[in-house]
Amino acid sequence: METLILRRFINLPPQIEWMKRIALFFYIFFTVYGFSQVGINTITPSEASVLEVKSSSNNIDFGGFMPPKVSQAERDAIPVSASDDGLMIYLIEGTTRCLQIYDAVEAQWENAYCMPVNAAPIASAVTVTGCLVVGEDLTFSYSYSDAEGDLEGASTFQWYRAVDASGTGAVAISGATNTTYTVSALDTGVFIAVEVTPMALTGTVMGAPVVSSYEGAVAGTGTCGPVLLGIQDFEVVPATPTLTLVELTAGTYQTGTGSFPNSNKYVSPVRGYGVTNSNCDIDLGPVDASSYTSATVFVRLASFAGTSGNGADTGDYADIYISTDGGTTYSYEMEVTGSGNAKWDFNATGNAILTYDGDNIATSFASPNGTTGITTLEINGLPNSSNLVIGIVLNNDSSNETWVIDDVEVYGN
Repeated sequence: METLILRRFINLPPQIEWMKRIALFFYIFFTVYGFSQVGINTITPSEASVLEVKSSSNNIDFGGFMPPKVSQAERDAIPVSASDDGLMIYLIEGTTRCLQIYDAVEAQWENAYCMPVNAAPIASAVTVTGCLVVGEDLTFSYSYSDAEGDLEGASTFQWYRAVDASGTGAVAISGATNTTYTVSALDTGVFIAVEVTPMALTGTVMGAPVVSSYEGAVAGTGTCGPVLLGIQDFEVVPATPTLTLVELTAGTYQTGTGSFPNSNKYVSPVRGYGVTNSNCDIDLGPVDASSYTSATVFVRLASFAGTSGNGADTGDYADIYISTDGGTTYSYEMEVTGSGNAKWDFNATGNAILTYDGDNIATSFASPNGTTGITTLEINGLPNSSNLVIGIVLNNDSSNETWVIDDVEVYGN
């Protein structure tokens, strides 16, 4: 069907102005009802379409099609019926942005397409570390993550103080917005925490703030880190604070150098203690750890031989026992054995570490030969008893095999 174009009536005499208006009315009326296509930005809509929308009318200025934007409440207020199958809207509700079409068969709105939601960054595992004593520096650690992989931007921090570990009465500490915080006298007796607000460089920039657990209470004075409660270095004049030798049987003080390996039979200065072809029992203590949360014991151990064909085997052992009642009863906690004539000195790098459980069932460690031999023995998490005693038993079965220990130390944590 041929497209009609409206034209202006010009140069008509005033007396026939009314004729112009009547003609214009009928022209528009029959034009509207005489065409089945509607064009926007075009006067030649496709005959296959009821409505054709061009992006531009002049190929200079361009635009797109915008469906009606509604909230969920506004959408639900639309009086849809069975005849509205295919009705389209654009839903915006919170972070939801979806192009939706009404399904009259199911009598519900269906998502045609939803814009992806960019997740906010997340801070997790926020943990305060450091010594809670006035004048000491606290720091913290945390993990940053973002579902879309957006890199971390300028995350922000705020330190808080509260009256207890639950965060009661928490207040932000003025000016405390750095990655470290120096404990002040105002913090004495209170609990400290830090808040991390994660920030991303791109996408959704700000995440939810996360507060660490409250640590405390802050001490006005004190010593930070593990505190040496006692040491036994087996010297003529023992180091202090001295871990007292309660029992010392069968073994001998060791000096000089061994044959295999050919190195010092002590840590420092000139003596260790050991046993050859025998069994010896060494008890040290008691130690008062009641002022601490827990205690840790360290023992240095070496295995020497008289010939290259000897050394510690699986039947040779060094055992550690722990007593929390001054030596009345003991719990068998650790056993270190040799393996295949193993020999190592105090420069070896191996270690045996465990946490005290008091079950009187030892955890056994077999030491390799050479530089990776087990030379540092550690038992942590000892009870904060006022009567800790450390028992050590050394056993070997050859005149060419020697266990040596040195620098038995107990620390309060």
